[in-house]
Amino acid sequence: MRVANRILIMILFQYFLVLSGAGLSITELMSDPDSWSDYDLEWVELYNNSSEPLVMEDWTLNGKSFSMTLEPYSAGILARKLTGEKDNFESVYGDGSGVWGDTPEENYPCSEASLSLLNGGGTLVIQNDRGETVLQRDYPSDEGDVEDNTLLLYSGGFWDYGTVPGGTPGEAELMISYHFSDNALKEGDLYRDDEILLTETCAESWIISPMKAGEDYRAEIRYNGVVIFEDIFSLWDDYRADVELNLPPPFEITFSFKNTTGEFFPSAYIRVEREDAVFFDGEALSGKALSLYPGCYEIYAAQEGYLGRYETVSVEGSEELCIIFPPPDRLIISEFAPYGTVEWVELRNLYQSPVTTRGLFLSDDSTQVRLEESVVERYSVFTKDKELFCDLWGEGLPVIEIRSFPILNDTGDSLSLHNQEEVFDALQYDSSWHKGERPGSYERIMPEEAFQPGNVWPSEEPTPGCENRVEGMMSANRLLLLKEVSPFTPEGYVRCLVADDGTEGRGCLFIDHEVTDLDTAVSLEERIYQEGETVMVTGLTLGKRGDQACIMGRGGLMDAFAWRKRYTDVGAAEDEDYRFLQEKGVEPMLFDDSDPTMSFHQQNGVWIIDSASSDVDTEESSWALSLPAVFPADQGEILLQYSFDVMTELKLTLFDVGGFCRREHEAVVSGDGVLSLSHSLTQGRYLCVIRLRRGEKKRETHETLVLY
Repeated sequence: MRVANRILIMILFQYFLVLSGAGLSITELMSDPDSWSDYDLEWVELYNNSSEPLVMEDWTLNGKSFSMTLEPYSAGILARKLTGEKDNFESVYGDGSGVWGDTPEENYPCSEASLSLLNGGGTLVIQNDRGETVLQRDYPSDEGDVEDNTLLLYSGGFWDYGTVPGGTPGEAELMISYHFSDNALKEGDLYRDDEILLTETCAESWIISPMKAGEDYRAEIRYNGVVIFEDIFSLWDDYRADVELNLPPPFEITFSFKNTTGEFFPSAYIRVEREDAVFFDGEALSGKALSLYPGCYEIYAAQEGYLGRYETVSVEGSEELCIIFPPPDRLIISEFAPYGTVEWVELRNLYQSPVTTRGLFLSDDSTQVRLEESVVERYSVFTKDKELFCDLWGEGLPVIEIRSFPILNDTGDSLSLHNQEEVFDALQYDSSWHKGERPGSYERIMPEEAFQPGNVWPSEEPTPGCENRVEGMMSANRLLLLKEVSPFTPEGYVRCLVADDGTEGRGCLFIDHEVTDLDTAVSLEERIYQEGETVMVTGLTLGKRGDQACIMGRGGLMDAFAWRKRYTDVGAAEDEDYRFLQEKGVEPMLFDDSDPTMSFHQQNGVWIIDSASSDVDTEESSWALSLPAVFPADQGEILLQYSFDVMTELKLTLFDVGGFCRREHEAVVSGDGVLSLSHSLTQGRYLCVIRLRRGEKKRETHETLVLY
C-alpha cells in the first residue's frame, strides 16, 4: 500500500457510463508483460461495483466480442489467450490443466477476447450488445519498475503501477481517498477488524491504494496526537470523502527575496515541504502571505542566475521571511578523482547557509549530466556507483549517485559546473598536474582562486566529503622568514623558518616560492611544511664580500637580507641589487672580516654574526629514532629514543614470526625524548615497522627486535 498523493498520477481521460453498465469499471490490466510475450499474456480486469449481477452477453472490448456475467462486487478477466499451447493465462495464473475453473483457485470468471493492448498507452472502449458505449477508459504506458507489473486504474482518472509481479487478477483492488479543506500536517491510521494496517502523514489529501474490495475499514485522523476525525465504511467501490476539520487558523508567512548585495526580486520559485508532504510548489510573490500551520518546514527556493537555497523554518506565529540568493561562484569544484575504478567529483559550498543543485549540470569534454536537486550544506560528492564509493571510503559521507556520471579521461579532461546559460566553475587537467605516480585525487588549495596549476595539490590521501587536506595552505598569513645566511662556510646555505603556517598548525604550502640571491634561485620543495620547521636551502652563489638572500613568493618579496664588506667594491650588478632591496626598505649589513666558521643569524628581528650551525646536513638527524635490538621481555615496556626537529607523526607496529600484528602504537612527537611502549609479549623475535610522517613527507623503516 502506498500514499497516492506521492505516486499516483492524474492523466487526461475519457470516462463515460450509461445506464446499462453503470456498475462496471476497469480496475487492472497487463499491457506489457516482461517474462512472456504480449500475445500470450495480455489481460484486462473488469469489476462490477453494483449490488446486482451484470450480464455482458455479446459485448465488445475495442471491437472484440466477449461474454461474461459478473456477480455483485466481483471481478472477472478478459484474456487475450485464455488457454492453448505454450504460455497462456490459465497456465500462468491457474493450474496448467488447460481448463479454466476446474480448481478452487480458479474461482473468478475468465473469457477470451482477441484484445491487443498498446505498450505505450491507449484507450479501452466497452460496448453492449446494442453497440452503445458502456465504458471508455484511457490507460498510460507501462513504465513500472517491478518485473511483470500491471497497471491499476481507479476512479477519477487516477492510476498507479502495480507492485506485485504478475498482478492480482480476479481480486479487485480499490482506492481510498480523503480530501481536506486545510493543509495542516496530520497523521492517518487505517484499521481493518481493529488491526492497524498503516500510519501515514498527510496534508491536503490522504490517498491509499491498492486496497482489497469487500472489506470493512476504519480510518482515524490525528492532529498533534489527538484524534479529530473517524470514519467507518465497507469498501465496494473507490471511496472518496471530503472532510472539513475544526482546526485553529494557520499563521501567515510573508516571503521576500533578494541577493547578497541587497537587490530585491519581485518573485521566486519556492517549494514548502514537511515530512514528505508538499504545502506549496510554484512561483511566490514578494509580500504575499502563505498560510502555514505550526511546525517545522523545509523550504527550497530558486532564482534564475543564482544558486538555489534550502532553509528550515519553525513556524510558531505569523512572520516575515527573507530568502537570500548567493551568486554562482559560491559553489565550486573543490576536489576530484579521475583515476581508478571509483571516480568522483566533490562540490564545496562557500556560502554561509545550505544551497541546492537545482538547475545545475556537471560536464566533461563529452558528457553533460543534469544534477538532481539536492542540498549542499558544506560538501557533496557525486559518483557513478554509491555502493562502490562507500565500500572504498565508508558510510556517512554526503555522496550522491549519478548513473550517467561522466567518465574522466586519465590523460586529461575538462570539468565544468554550470546551468543552461552560465559556467559557474571550470577546470582543465592533464598529466602535468602531478609528478610520478598518479595521485588519489586533485585538491583545490585556495577555494577562492581558480582550480588551475599553482592552486592544485595531487593528494595521496583524498578527503571526499570533508575539508581538503591542504585547504587554505597558501594563505597570505603564512610567514616564512630568513633565519640564517651562511656565505662564508665551504658550502653556502640559507636557513628559513616557518614562523606561522596560517592554518593554526595544519601546515602550509609554498608553491612557486623560491630563495634567491637575485642572480640564482632555488625553488622550495612542493610539500607540506609545519610551523616551527627549519628549511635548509643550498645551491645559491652567495658572495662572501657582499650579496643578498631573498624569499620570493607569488606576491613578490616575503623576506630579505643583504650584507656588504666595508670599503669593498662589489660591482655594478650587485649595486643594482642593493638598490632594489633599498627600495623595499632593506639596507645591507656592513661587516669587516669573514670567517668560514661564522654566519649571519637573525635574532629577535636583528641580524648578527655568530657561529655557523653545526647541523647543516639535517636531513638524517631530523628523523633520528633508535630502537634497541634486544630487550628484556619481563620489563613490560620497550623504550625508543627519538630526536625530531619538527612535529612528526609516528606509528609503530610489532609483528610476530607468523606475520600477526601483536602491538600497535601511534604518537605525535617533537624534540628529543623517549617513547615508552607497554606490552605483554612473550620472549621471541619480532619485526618492528616504524612509519614516520611530516605533512606529505613519509618514511618507513623495518627493524628486528628480540625479547629475551
